[in-house]
Amino acid sequence: MGAIRKFETGATRDGDKRKPDYDGFLSPLALEAFGQYMHFNRHMADGSLRDSDNWQKGIPIKAYVKSLWRHFLDTWRYFRGYPTAEGPVWALCGVIFNAQGLLHELLKEHPQKLWDDLKRAEIKRDFSLATTKTPYTQEPQSWKLPKGTYAQEVRAQFDPHHGEVAPRHHVDEQVGGAHGEANG
Repeated sequence: MGAIRKFETGATRDGDKRKPDYDGFLSPLALEAFGQYMHFNRHMADGSLRDSDNWQKGIPIKAYVKSLWRHFLDTWRYFRGYPTAEGPVWALCGVIFNAQGLLHELLKEHPQKLWDDLKRAEIKRDFSLATTKTPYTQEPQSWKLPKGTYAQEVRAQFDPHHGEVAPRHHVDEQVGGAHGEANG
């Protein structure tokens, strides 16, 4: 358990050292620019205004990737001193939009990937600190999240049925066998 925080008012809360600090991780300047970019791009050629969350209905991965490359190229050109099709703020907002869209589609289809990547990152970090641990380039022997690890604690906040993480490249075991028969 973490430390209890006590405020001057007498109110108490649990410790926050193991929780994401969105206030620290995100920039209000960047978010404001992104909001302006997104609002501007809501305006359609016919004069109508699309819903702000329209993109969450689903955009094909290929469309996101192609757009991401175009915006990244303009960003790269700008920082190398070359002329660009759009300004640097607009180009970077386009990069953010497409990267966020790709991440949204990935997690919508495969929510487990967040926990898989968190566990891999923790293994990599721990391996770099103590070389006696399993190298991050190998699959761990057990995908049960050890108690007290950051990945296990974060997952517990969002998934009450946490514990086992599906291993990669073992799809046949999850669906029932080498040919996908249902477990009976």
